[in-house]
Amino acid sequence: MHRTSAEASHQGDRHRPSTNLLETSDPATGRQCRQRNAPLKTGEPTTPGGTRKLGAEVRPVPAEMYAAIRNSGPCVYCGGPSAVVDHVRPLTKGGWEHEDNLVPVCKPCNSSKGAKLLREWKTDRVAHAIALSAKVAVEYARLTRF
Repeated sequence: MHRTSAEASHQGDRHRPSTNLLETSDPATGRQCRQRNAPLKTGEPTTPGGTRKLGAEVRPVPAEMYAAIRNSGPCVYCGGPSAVVDHVRPLTKGGWEHEDNLVPVCKPCNSSKGAKLLREWKTDRVAHAIALSAKVAVEYARLTRF
């Protein structure tokens, strides 16, 4: 099969950041955020594969803040030792890259929750987190008020 030059050039662009920039603000908070297809900037939060986390706030949370949150207590979802930080509202579902959206969690809970909203995940783990974390309680109330 023979590819056109346009197809061949797109083959190598798989990991290149998009050039469509769309900056918006969250109506509730007024915070600026970049929406999907925005180009990456140096230091911007990314997934392990190098793609930008969708909905991420323009200014990333400093590594020191991530470490402080990770070490601030046990996993909010199960009570086990925390090893990582979770975005209570996933970035791919409109969450912010902000300390108010970050909680300490263990790796199994983080992997299991993934990009799910609290109402889409294990109710026993969410109930545990609501009792321990005001951040989780606020987000759960936001999701269930309708």
